[in-house]
Amino acid sequence: MILATIKMDSLTQIVLGAAVAELTLGKKIGNKAALWGAICGTIPDLDILMNPFISDLQELSAHRGFSHSIFFSVIFAPILGYLISIFYHKKEAKWYEWALLCFGSLVTHPLLDSFTNYGTQLFLPFSNYRVALNNIFIVDPGYTLPMMLFLLVAMFFNRKKPIRSKLNGIGMIISHAYMLFTLANKLYVGTVFEQALENQKMPYQRYMTNPMPFQNALWVCIAEDTAGFRVGYYSWFDKDQNVKFKFVAKNDYMLDKLKQSFPIKRLAWFSDGYYVFTRKDNELYVNDLRFGKKGGLINTNSDFVFQWKVIQKNNQVEIEKVSIPFKWERNVFDDLILRVKGIKKDSL
Repeated sequence: MILATIKMDSLTQIVLGAAVAELTLGKKIGNKAALWGAICGTIPDLDILMNPFISDLQELSAHRGFSHSIFFSVIFAPILGYLISIFYHKKEAKWYEWALLCFGSLVTHPLLDSFTNYGTQLFLPFSNYRVALNNIFIVDPGYTLPMMLFLLVAMFFNRKKPIRSKLNGIGMIISHAYMLFTLANKLYVGTVFEQALENQKMPYQRYMTNPMPFQNALWVCIAEDTAGFRVGYYSWFDKDQNVKFKFVAKNDYMLDKLKQSFPIKRLAWFSDGYYVFTRKDNELYVNDLRFGKKGGLINTNSDFVFQWKVIQKNNQVEIEKVSIPFKWERNVFDDLILRVKGIKKDSL
């Protein structure tokens, strides 16, 4: 389920790019603004086209890398704006107006991505720090739908009618008010998890919280201590705030030397240190805890969504991404809905 949503988030970026472009030039050039905004809103994600030509290790820093930086938007927007103005023989708008449209639609893509938990390298090439606020899931209808619906209705009106810009503005206000709500909600659920850890006398060095798919009511907390991580879930609809935590061991005993190798250090950077080792069929794997398991929740017996096989040969360490084919399983979605409602099964 989570793997499918990673592909679906392009819709949100298309809608945001189109809405920003409509706000910028819609009154002057009509629906052409939304069209080019949607195109620009997609451009940063074209970095995935490199994946067949790079290693699994290189892929970690390539996606949401330079194309998702503010610097990329600054240097690419004027070029793209000039090319679009040439395409229209400089009749629709000035090149700098196109450049402004392109910049708005390009830069809002990585800015939006930075609110999710994947991490976005906004400050490349000056810093590879991954910005991840973790307050909204990759795909959340509460953010996307209002902006999309109001934009679609607005596009049926003549570009010079005031109601057109008003409708688009209303959609953007509703969606970004929801975004502000998710930030406040994150602060609230953080206090719930902190209190639960304290009440159960569970020591921790740090923790992260992240909403589960498609909504902002059910959250997961991953709290780290020296031996592993305690994972718990909390929904607004839980009858109490007594969060039940499951311990997930790091399984890194006698692996200190391996952890100092470049591939494992790169995985640690990518996962912000929220990873564990597992063994299967005498093979060693590294698993990113932040995205849970194929079954949605970490407290299931399925494989982790982001998993890499560790290959050691000739004193060299390599990693190989484990591709997990997506298969729609109705029970996974049903379990998620039940947990959102506050219904806790034994495994949840």
